[in-house]
Amino acid sequence: MLLVALAGCGGGGGSRVFAPPPVNDQLFTPNYIRSLTGVCHWNHLPIRVGFTFPGDWQQIYPADQDLHIRGANEWNQSGRQVMVVVVTSGQIDVPVSFVNQRELGGTAQGMTSYTYDTTGRMLTASIRIAHRTRDGALIPASDVQSFIAHEIGHALGIIGHSPNSSDLLYPVHTYSVTQVATNLDLNTAMSGYPTYFGRAIPLDHGIAPLPSREIITGTIE
Repeated sequence: MLLVALAGCGGGGGSRVFAPPPVNDQLFTPNYIRSLTGVCHWNHLPIRVGFTFPGDWQQIYPADQDLHIRGANEWNQSGRQVMVVVVTSGQIDVPVSFVNQRELGGTAQGMTSYTYDTTGRMLTASIRIAHRTRDGALIPASDVQSFIAHEIGHALGIIGHSPNSSDLLYPVHTYSVTQVATNLDLNTAMSGYPTYFGRAIPLDHGIAPLPSREIITGTIE
Protein backbone atom coordinates (compact mmCIF):
# COMPACT_ATOMS: atom_id res chain seq x y z
CA MET A 1 0.00 0.00 0.00
CA LEU A 2 1.55 3.26 -1.12
CA LEU A 3 0.71 6.22 1.08
CA VAL A 4 1.37 9.92 0.75
CA ALA A 5 0.83 12.30 3.62
CA LEU A 6 -1.38 15.30 3.10
CA ALA A 7 -0.75 16.39 6.66
CA GLY A 8 2.13 17.75 8.67
CA CYS A 9 0.36 20.93 7.79
CA GLY A 10 0.58 24.50 8.89
CA GLY A 11 -2.25 25.82 11.00
CA GLY A 12 -1.74 29.54 10.78
CA GLY A 13 0.67 32.31 10.04
CA GLY A 14 1.99 35.30 11.94
CA SER A 15 3.18 35.37 15.52
CA ARG A 16 0.42 33.15 16.88
CA VAL A 17 -2.29 30.78 15.78
CA PHE A 18 -5.82 32.02 16.43
CA ALA A 19 -8.48 29.33 16.50
CA PRO A 20 -11.85 30.29 15.01
CA PRO A 21 -14.74 30.72 17.45
CA PRO A 22 -16.33 27.36 18.32
CA VAL A 23 -19.28 26.08 16.35
CA ASN A 24 -22.12 23.95 17.65
CA ASP A 25 -20.93 20.39 17.20
CA GLN A 26 -24.39 18.98 17.99
CA LEU A 27 -26.27 20.42 15.03
CA PHE A 28 -25.02 17.91 12.47
CA THR A 29 -23.86 14.60 13.85
CA PRO A 30 -21.75 12.55 13.67
CA ASN A 31 -18.77 14.80 12.93
CA TYR A 32 -15.13 15.26 13.94
CA ILE A 33 -15.23 18.91 14.94
CA ARG A 34 -13.56 18.28 18.31
CA SER A 35 -10.45 16.97 16.53
CA LEU A 36 -9.99 20.21 14.56
CA THR A 37 -8.37 23.57 15.15
CA GLY A 38 -11.74 24.96 14.14
CA VAL A 39 -14.43 25.30 11.51
CA CYS A 40 -14.70 28.56 9.57
CA HIS A 41 -17.37 29.81 7.18
CA TRP A 42 -17.73 32.01 4.14
CA ASN A 43 -20.47 34.63 4.25
CA HIS A 44 -22.24 32.81 1.42
CA LEU A 45 -22.75 29.40 -0.10
CA PRO A 46 -22.09 27.85 -2.47
CA ILE A 47 -18.45 28.82 -2.76
CA ARG A 48 -17.32 29.39 -6.33
CA VAL A 49 -14.27 27.36 -7.34
CA GLY A 50 -12.34 28.16 -10.52
CA PHE A 51 -9.64 25.98 -12.09
CA THR A 52 -6.59 26.97 -14.13
CA PHE A 53 -5.37 23.98 -16.12
CA PRO A 54 -1.96 23.13 -17.55
CA GLY A 55 -1.77 23.62 -21.30
CA ASP A 56 -1.53 19.87 -21.91
CA TRP A 57 -4.48 18.94 -19.69
CA GLN A 58 -6.52 17.39 -22.49
CA GLN A 59 -3.58 15.30 -23.59
CA ILE A 60 -2.57 14.01 -20.16
CA TYR A 61 -6.09 13.21 -18.93
CA PRO A 62 -8.00 12.50 -22.15
CA ALA A 63 -10.61 10.29 -20.48
CA ASP A 64 -10.95 12.36 -17.32
CA GLN A 65 -11.59 15.93 -18.43
CA ASP A 66 -14.14 16.43 -15.67
CA LEU A 67 -12.17 14.97 -12.76
CA HIS A 68 -12.13 18.43 -11.15
CA ILE A 69 -15.93 18.57 -11.25
CA ARG A 70 -16.21 15.13 -9.70
CA GLY A 71 -13.82 16.21 -6.95
CA ALA A 72 -15.82 19.36 -6.21
CA ASN A 73 -19.09 17.45 -6.26
CA GLU A 74 -17.98 15.29 -3.33
CA TRP A 75 -19.34 18.19 -1.26
CA ASN A 76 -22.69 18.18 -3.09
CA GLN A 77 -24.24 14.89 -2.12
CA SER A 78 -27.78 13.89 -3.05
CA GLY A 79 -30.43 15.35 -0.79
CA ARG A 80 -28.21 18.10 0.60
CA GLN A 81 -27.83 21.75 -0.27
CA VAL A 82 -25.09 22.63 -2.73
CA MET A 83 -21.87 23.76 -1.06
CA VAL A 84 -19.56 24.09 -4.07
CA VAL A 85 -20.00 25.18 -7.68
CA VAL A 86 -17.34 25.10 -10.37
CA VAL A 87 -17.25 28.29 -12.42
CA THR A 88 -15.25 29.24 -15.50
CA SER A 89 -15.79 33.00 -15.40
CA GLY A 90 -17.06 35.77 -13.17
CA GLN A 91 -16.30 36.00 -9.48
CA ILE A 92 -14.20 33.16 -8.09
CA ASP A 93 -13.86 32.55 -4.36
CA VAL A 94 -11.31 29.76 -4.53
CA PRO A 95 -8.83 29.59 -7.42
CA VAL A 96 -7.22 26.19 -8.03
CA SER A 97 -4.01 25.60 -9.98
CA PHE A 98 -1.99 22.49 -10.82
CA VAL A 99 1.72 22.21 -10.10
CA ASN A 100 4.61 19.80 -9.86
CA GLN A 101 4.84 18.31 -6.38
CA ARG A 102 8.24 19.95 -6.04
CA GLU A 103 6.51 23.33 -5.71
CA LEU A 104 4.58 22.15 -2.66
CA GLY A 105 7.58 20.83 -0.78
CA GLY A 106 7.96 17.64 1.19
CA THR A 107 5.45 14.93 0.39
CA ALA A 108 2.45 17.24 0.03
CA GLN A 109 0.13 16.55 -2.88
CA GLY A 110 -2.19 19.47 -2.24
CA MET A 111 -2.09 22.71 -0.31
CA THR A 112 -4.68 25.30 0.64
CA SER A 113 -3.72 28.81 1.68
CA TYR A 114 -6.38 30.80 3.48
CA THR A 115 -7.22 33.86 5.52
CA TYR A 116 -10.01 34.27 8.04
CA ASP A 117 -10.86 36.87 10.65
CA THR A 118 -11.54 36.63 14.35
CA THR A 119 -15.23 35.93 13.78
CA GLY A 120 -14.30 32.77 11.89
CA ARG A 121 -15.31 34.19 8.52
CA MET A 122 -13.26 32.92 5.60
CA LEU A 123 -11.93 35.82 3.54
CA THR A 124 -9.74 34.12 0.94
CA ALA A 125 -8.64 30.65 -0.03
CA SER A 126 -6.52 29.30 -2.87
CA ILE A 127 -5.54 25.75 -3.70
CA ARG A 128 -2.56 24.16 -5.42
CA ILE A 129 -2.79 20.55 -6.53
CA ALA A 130 0.11 18.34 -7.61
CA HIS A 131 -0.65 16.57 -10.87
CA ARG A 132 2.97 15.47 -11.38
CA THR A 133 5.41 13.95 -8.94
CA ARG A 134 8.73 15.58 -8.08
CA ASP A 135 10.41 13.68 -10.93
CA GLY A 136 7.72 14.73 -13.42
CA ALA A 137 5.68 11.53 -13.55
CA LEU A 138 1.96 12.03 -14.12
CA ILE A 139 -0.23 11.37 -11.08
CA PRO A 140 -3.28 9.21 -11.92
CA ALA A 141 -6.56 11.03 -12.43
CA SER A 142 -8.31 9.27 -9.54
CA ASP A 143 -5.67 10.53 -7.11
CA VAL A 144 -5.76 14.09 -8.43
CA GLN A 145 -9.54 14.01 -8.06
CA SER A 146 -9.12 12.94 -4.42
CA PHE A 147 -6.58 15.69 -3.75
CA ILE A 148 -8.99 18.28 -5.16
CA ALA A 149 -11.87 17.04 -3.02
CA HIS A 150 -9.70 17.01 0.12
CA GLU A 151 -8.41 20.55 -0.38
CA ILE A 152 -11.86 21.95 -1.17
CA GLY A 153 -12.89 20.66 2.26
CA HIS A 154 -10.25 22.92 3.77
CA ALA A 155 -11.33 25.82 1.55
CA LEU A 156 -14.90 25.42 2.83
CA GLY A 157 -13.56 26.06 6.33
CA ILE A 158 -12.38 22.77 7.83
CA ILE A 159 -9.18 23.80 9.61
CA GLY A 160 -7.54 20.52 10.51
CA HIS A 161 -7.99 16.86 9.69
CA SER A 162 -10.22 13.96 10.60
CA PRO A 163 -8.81 11.21 12.84
CA ASN A 164 -10.84 8.62 10.92
CA SER A 165 -9.06 6.82 8.09
CA SER A 166 -12.27 6.45 6.07
CA ASP A 167 -12.92 10.21 5.89
CA LEU A 168 -11.98 12.43 2.97
CA LEU A 169 -10.27 14.85 5.38
CA TYR A 170 -8.05 12.13 6.85
CA PRO A 171 -4.46 13.36 6.45
CA VAL A 172 -3.14 10.32 4.57
CA HIS A 173 -4.14 9.32 1.05
CA THR A 174 -3.83 5.82 -0.36
CA TYR A 175 -2.82 5.93 -4.00
CA SER A 176 -5.18 4.38 -6.56
CA VAL A 177 -8.11 4.65 -4.13
CA THR A 178 -10.58 7.43 -4.93
CA GLN A 179 -11.44 9.15 -1.67
CA VAL A 180 -15.04 10.26 -1.17
CA ALA A 181 -16.70 12.60 1.30
CA THR A 182 -18.30 10.68 4.15
CA ASN A 183 -21.27 11.70 6.25
CA LEU A 184 -18.82 12.91 8.91
CA ASP A 185 -17.01 15.11 6.36
CA LEU A 186 -20.26 16.64 5.18
CA ASN A 187 -21.62 17.20 8.68
CA THR A 188 -18.38 18.84 9.76
CA ALA A 189 -18.42 21.29 6.85
CA MET A 190 -22.13 21.97 7.25
CA SER A 191 -21.60 22.91 10.89
CA GLY A 192 -20.01 26.14 9.75
CA TYR A 193 -23.19 27.07 7.84
CA PRO A 194 -26.14 26.29 10.14
CA THR A 195 -28.44 28.92 8.64
CA TYR A 196 -27.84 27.71 5.11
CA PHE A 197 -28.89 24.23 6.18
CA GLY A 198 -31.87 25.44 8.20
CA ARG A 199 -30.61 24.69 11.68
CA ALA A 200 -29.75 27.93 13.47
CA ILE A 201 -29.57 31.71 13.65
CA PRO A 202 -27.74 33.75 10.98
CA LEU A 203 -24.01 33.20 10.69
CA ASP A 204 -22.85 36.47 12.20
CA HIS A 205 -25.74 37.11 14.59
CA GLY A 206 -24.65 37.76 18.15
CA ILE A 207 -20.95 38.19 17.42
CA ALA A 208 -19.67 41.04 19.56
CA PRO A 209 -18.22 43.92 17.54
CA LEU A 210 -14.45 44.05 17.69
CA PRO A 211 -12.32 47.21 17.70
CA SER A 212 -10.35 45.63 14.89
CA ARG A 213 -10.77 42.29 13.22
CA GLU A 214 -7.49 40.46 13.26
CA ILE A 215 -6.74 38.61 10.04
CA ILE A 216 -5.28 35.15 10.40
CA THR A 217 -3.37 33.49 7.56
CA GLY A 218 -2.38 29.88 7.20
CA THR A 219 -1.69 26.96 4.93
CA ILE A 220 -2.86 23.39 5.29
CA GLU A 221 -2.16 20.27 3.27
